[in-house]
Amino acid sequence: MTKPRGIRNNNPLNIEYNERNKWQGRVARYQATDPRFEQFVHPKWGIRAGAVLIINHHDRRDATTIRKLITIWAPKSENDTEAYIKAVAKRSGFDPDEELCFQWWEHIAPVIKAMIYVENGVQPYNDVLIDEALRLAGVERSDPISIGDAMHTDTGKGSIAAGGIVATTIATASPLLNELDWRVAIVTILVLTVTTVLGVLIWRSRRS
Repeated sequence: MTKPRGIRNNNPLNIEYNERNKWQGRVARYQATDPRFEQFVHPKWGIRAGAVLIINHHDRRDATTIRKLITIWAPKSENDTEAYIKAVAKRSGFDPDEELCFQWWEHIAPVIKAMIYVENGVQPYNDVLIDEALRLAGVERSDPISIGDAMHTDTGKGSIAAGGIVATTIATASPLLNELDWRVAIVTILVLTVTTVLGVLIWRSRRS
């Protein structure tokens, strides 16, 4: 049985070729066999590219729901957009108009899996591969804050994950537990935690 085009191309979200997009893991154009769509050396790179585009649409074009995302991804001029929206919503478990953050693993992973199925009629990739592709796009399995703030894209935009800041706070405070009076240690941890939260809030406000 012939594999769907997106699966053959290791490009399961069917990203069209654009010479301006210098995707990581892409097949060199002189070696490509598909004149319309990107081809990748491994599906993790194709899924990563799809995730980067979804995050960019979320950040730059207010694609904060499945309906908004798919309307951009599969315009009515070429697709049955409403059917696509309904299928992704059903398979992902989210309402079409539910507010989502595609920088969060909990939101983007189910939606990407659903989109792969709609694009190809199959979703053959296991969670390990999907997670690796999302990690390459800057999305980790973690709490929503660290996922949201860890996002980075091919354009070079990046951020320090809030989860990393929290980890630094704990690592900084831990030695104090051994060396200081327990009351002083508790106060120190509280101060560091408040400082961390304020830092994240300031960073997020500057980013928006």
